[in-house]
Amino acid sequence: MKKKFDVVALGELLIDFTQNGLSAQGNPLFEANPGGAPCNVLAMLKKLGKSFEEVCEEIEKYKDTLRLYFGLRSLHNLAQNGRVSKIVASAIGFMNIRILGTASKEGTIQSVAKCRGDKKLVETTLSEIRKAGYKGGKIRICHVESAQLAQALEDQLRSEYGAIDIKTIPARGLCSFYAERGGFILGCEC
Repeated sequence: MKKKFDVVALGELLIDFTQNGLSAQGNPLFEANPGGAPCNVLAMLKKLGKSFEEVCEEIEKYKDTLRLYFGLRSLHNLAQNGRVSKIVASAIGFMNIRILGTASKEGTIQSVAKCRGDKKLVETTLSEIRKAGYKGGKIRICHVESAQLAQALEDQLRSEYGAIDIKTIPARGLCSFYAERGGFILGCEC
């Protein structure tokens, strides 16, 4: 008798970028979906005997608890693909401004704050995480040649929340394209 599979999930990813329409300029919009943990939840629920529909419902509930933040030192790539003005991108770099953004429900990068320097970026990121209702869930930080910034975030989070499940890794592939040199992407369970 052949087995029928509803779902096959392999591996663990930090962020899944899935296409979600087109921008006004005709460029693809991507929705940032923290990956890995939903796959683990799926496997656990299946072991508990949940149906495919019940598993999907649980994953949607879990997905609603996830938050994603981008700490950007450069907007060069966003300017190159038409998401921001090249003049704005140049000015931000020249004036030492960091942008804190988040993923909107529509799959766009939404600016949350403009910060002068890394220290202010760390403070503002923690403030936004608190506002989102963070109470000690998992946190994943990937950085692009900004280990010191990622470590400052991790240190502040541990100082405030104690022994939390937090991992910091260097970015690769698409994540490094969006965060660019000096940036980070932070995903957390709230």
